[in-house]
Amino acid sequence: MPPRSFGWFDSPDGEDILQKINLASKVGFVAGMPLAIYDHCMNRQATLKGYAFRASACILPCVGAGAAFALTTQSLCKKFPKTNPEWWYMVGGVASASVIGGAVKSVKVGAVLSFYFAISGALARNLCDGKLPAIMFGTLPQQLNNDDELLQQDYRIDPQPMWNMPLPMARPARPHSDLGFY
Repeated sequence: MPPRSFGWFDSPDGEDILQKINLASKVGFVAGMPLAIYDHCMNRQATLKGYAFRASACILPCVGAGAAFALTTQSLCKKFPKTNPEWWYMVGGVASASVIGGAVKSVKVGAVLSFYFAISGALARNLCDGKLPAIMFGTLPQQLNNDDELLQQDYRIDPQPMWNMPLPMARPARPHSDLGFY
């Protein structure tokens, strides 16, 4: 069996920072490759040098964004170990979005991606911890953990499944009219 590669949650937050930066950079590289392929298909370059420059312009910001996310989150989690790491994941999302916004030279792109990446970072941290965010599911998860009756209730709109319903009867044939049309 091959050795298992390093995973993000193999060590607590704030430890193994360089390995986590390396992992996030690899994820950024994989995310940047489809962008480079799309850019190559839309903008053909005559030389290999031109293609390499365009591909690096797509891939390197994604690699930098991954590294910025990992560096920011893990260094803040190491500096403030007693605080909630969701906030640091939000700050890491803003840092990674600012790298992409700087690469495309657009404040609007950086601002929109900062909002999106901050929310995504906090949600990802919550979901990896096994906490379901209350924004998405209301109070149902807390009730399910505390009350077994809710597990037995049927929350479907139509409790009878489709495959148990009787088949519809065939429609009777229409009578022919004297005009030749129906």
